[in-house]
Amino acid sequence: IDRAMENGVGWSEPIPGCEPVCPSAPKVKNAVVACDSATDIGSICKYVCKRGFELLGRPTTTCLLDVTDSTANWEIGLPRCQRTCDKPIEIENGAVSCQKSGISAGQTCEYSCNSGYELRGEQKTVCTVSENGSSWTNAPPSCEPVCGAPPTIKGATRTCDSGDMATYSVDSKCQFECGDKSRMVGDDSVVCKKNFNGEAYWSDSRPSCIPTCAQRTIHTPPMSVECTSGRDIGSTCSFACNELTTMEGDESVRCIEDETSREPVWSDEFPKCKPLCRQLPKTEAKLISCDNGNNAGSICTAECADLGYELAGNAAVSCSTSKVKVDMEKVLLSNESNRKSFNVEVEAFEEVAQWDGNLGVCERTSCPNLVMIENGQVACTGSKYEDTCDFECNDGYSLEGPASVTCLSGSRWSSTVPRCLPIPEEELAECPALKTNPIIQAECTLGQKERLTNCKSLSARSI
Repeated sequence: IDRAMENGVGWSEPIPGCEPVCPSAPKVKNAVVACDSATDIGSICKYVCKRGFELLGRPTTTCLLDVTDSTANWEIGLPRCQRTCDKPIEIENGAVSCQKSGISAGQTCEYSCNSGYELRGEQKTVCTVSENGSSWTNAPPSCEPVCGAPPTIKGATRTCDSGDMATYSVDSKCQFECGDKSRMVGDDSVVCKKNFNGEAYWSDSRPSCIPTCAQRTIHTPPMSVECTSGRDIGSTCSFACNELTTMEGDESVRCIEDETSREPVWSDEFPKCKPLCRQLPKTEAKLISCDNGNNAGSICTAECADLGYELAGNAAVSCSTSKVKVDMEKVLLSNESNRKSFNVEVEAFEEVAQWDGNLGVCERTSCPNLVMIENGQVACTGSKYEDTCDFECNDGYSLEGPASVTCLSGSRWSSTVPRCLPIPEEELAECPALKTNPIIQAECTLGQKERLTNCKSLSARSI
């Protein structure tokens, strides 16, 4: 160091000395540094992380003198800059809150919705970082409008398609059903809808339950019912059984108001349909007797009314019950109108009654076959009851006995078989004699001498 002498007495300045200084401020990745006095002892440098990074550690470092070796250096423990996530996206009709102000790795943020809205998606999201960047673990959810608790209808039970919940999404549907002593008026359901402002509400159609007579079970087949006003007070219900059953009880029942309780009650029990066998066919020749009509369990016997007839086949049959498969589709359609008024139970199998056989038929009794008569012929209409046989003798013979017999009851003929006897010669000599004979009728042919030359017997009958 050059110093000049002043007036030949001494140096113009004190002799300088060398003081230690710190090296240039150390760099921190993804940060900028600003120092207040370069690298002198006591200088302070401050670090600021770039956008998208967060400072971890002390934000400053100081240039210090090491007294052991009179050197200067920056204090130990530099900060570092760690990547951070962007601020979480705000959602409509909701809010997001984070555990702390900074969005560092591992930071959890939670979404919530305003009243009348429900979260759709993940409620929480976490900030994750890597060498390649940062991101949130889940996409932002949405806040969808929801309905609160559905309305309550007095006297009705409620069933919702999404179960029993605190809130219901748009298009959710709740169904109502009145008890067995009431009837629903109006729509039987409400739906969660959304208005023009994006708010959810329950549809305005609200059903109500009005008192009615109790719902009763109708088994079909075989029963059907038609009511003037369903189960309302004053309604008359008329019942009918199909052709295979018979009704037990009154054909009609009314819904009336009980004088004491003032509640709707049925005037009587509902009738029942009992299995019934078909009517047995009757004829004039057959008498049928049944111990219980055509009802199940009845036994019917038959006998012939005329002694000239006898029963061929079963003398008795029994009415028994069995199960037959039902055409379910036809039954459901035919009873659709009754389903809202009554508990219609469709039977897969119907109990029907059938005779276990057929009664025999009355047939005419038979007479024994007649023997052929000698010197004659017989012509018969048959050999059964009321049939007849006619007899005729050959030429030259006359009939002794009835010319006709009839088959009577008891398998007997009305008379014995007649005989054909020869006509005497003297009765054949002259035609006049033949003509006047009370037994013989003849035709005569006259010859030239007006004498009978030939006589031919046409028929011979007993008188």
